[in-house]
Amino acid sequence: MSEIFNAMAAKYDTPERIALAQLVTQTLEPYFKDNQHQTLIDIGGGTGLVSLPLAAYVQHLAIWDTAPGMIEVSEKKSTNCSWPMLLQLSTICCKNPYKQKQTLCCYPSSCCIFLTQPL
Repeated sequence: MSEIFNAMAAKYDTPERIALAQLVTQTLEPYFKDNQHQTLIDIGGGTGLVSLPLAAYVQHLAIWDTAPGMIEVSEKKSTNCSWPMLLQLSTICCKNPYKQKQTLCCYPSSCCIFLTQPL
């Protein structure tokens, strides 16, 4: 499956996908403005369409994806930004690399889970 998304990566951000991601981001944004989250983990984050606009509200952003091509696109998008820390991994890991008490996981299905304990 990663091979398919690697091939799609360069042209993944179509106007339709960008519009959908903006709707998802607008829906999630109020939760970030009211709370100072330490970490946002975008599992299956692809090119960062949803999580990169939310990076200004968190201390750390991790975009996890199994397709290195998708991560390459998100890295290119993030080079002109000045966020405190951007951590991007090309493979999905089982351990939380952070030791903070609260992490917000943003899944591709757009449902959010607040974790009170590290993974």
